[in-house]
Amino acid sequence: MTAYHPEKKSISEILSTTNPEIIVPNWQRNYSWDTGHVETFWNDLENFFNENPSLPGKEYFLGSIVIVKTEDGKHLLLDGQQRIATSVILLSVIRDYLRRYKSDTATRTQQKFLADLDDATDTVVYKLTLNKYDKEFFRRFILEDRVGEYKLPEPEISSHISIKRARDFFERVFEEKYAALEAKEAYDWTLKIRTALLDGFTVIGVTSEDEDSAADVFETLNDRGIGLSTPDLLRNLVIRVR
Repeated sequence: MTAYHPEKKSISEILSTTNPEIIVPNWQRNYSWDTGHVETFWNDLENFFNENPSLPGKEYFLGSIVIVKTEDGKHLLLDGQQRIATSVILLSVIRDYLRRYKSDTATRTQQKFLADLDDATDTVVYKLTLNKYDKEFFRRFILEDRVGEYKLPEPEISSHISIKRARDFFERVFEEKYAALEAKEAYDWTLKIRTALLDGFTVIGVTSEDEDSAADVFETLNDRGIGLSTPDLLRNLVIRVR
């Protein structure tokens, strides 16, 4: 029997402890959230932050993700791409606005949660790799640090435009906030938003070491015409574990 391991994880735990990176399989759909989804994501985060300014011990349940650990050491993301990718998009904006006041803080955000250099192999380790259609654009537009001779890539397909629109939305929010605050106040606010996202937003991370069996969860639900909602997914997993 395949072992499933449901575990509550923060966004920080998902992104900072994943090596190798999380990979969205090529057969998964492209990034698809529109501005309405992104705005709802932001409103949830902002409301959570405003209601829990001190944060420790407070959580907001974001949904479920399913990760398969393959024999060759990869971590495949079978469910939760939109939520995780949007979190990473927001983190890229947080990184850039932190740099306006303190570059070291921006660099640490980049290295811990977005992309870092593996000294052993002298290669960059990206925390999240999307499917073959979005991978390169997401890396260049979101994950790469915008310093030095960085050049913005142009979106080529609709999912690239969705990624750009998501980042544009977050940039507008931060630009309005920074225009209303002094530099140090804006920096402190951004740090608190980062903490709310990374430590306050949690998911149920379901881990398996068998990609075929994990995929069966989704095939079973699809065959029955059932939507892949969080309750459906978790109920199905509980039945399979018994």
